[in-house]
Amino acid sequence: MKKHYLLFSVNCYYYAGTLIKALEVKYESNLRVVVQTTGSEALDRECGLKKDQSGKWHGIPIYDKEDVHMPPVLARWKNDLDAFNYKTSAKLRAREEEKAVDARIKALEEEVTRLKRQIDAAKAKC
Repeated sequence: MKKHYLLFSVNCYYYAGTLIKALEVKYESNLRVVVQTTGSEALDRECGLKKDQSGKWHGIPIYDKEDVHMPPVLARWKNDLDAFNYKTSAKLRAREEEKAVDARIKALEEEVTRLKRQIDAAKAKC
């Protein structure tokens, strides 16, 4: 996948198209995203929809439909997703551990308070 932004060939539509193609390959090989017109010429004109204008802006091609070799894109996607999941699960585990530690501290503080009361009660008897 290309890494540099170029106005007419590698722009946001290129990256969006690459992502759509990756989704098609990963999840539904029969799925094809197609921009369609409404069927009403007046409504199409109002919405700026024109037949055979997908990948173009005012007739200027903005999405180069060149083939992108998907295996490296999907492998990078999987690695990045795994890293994200690892980080988020590590943060979740840390939060859960922090809650457990806070609960243990609270329990120990309550135990200390109870023991102090017992000591005070024993001193009062003496």
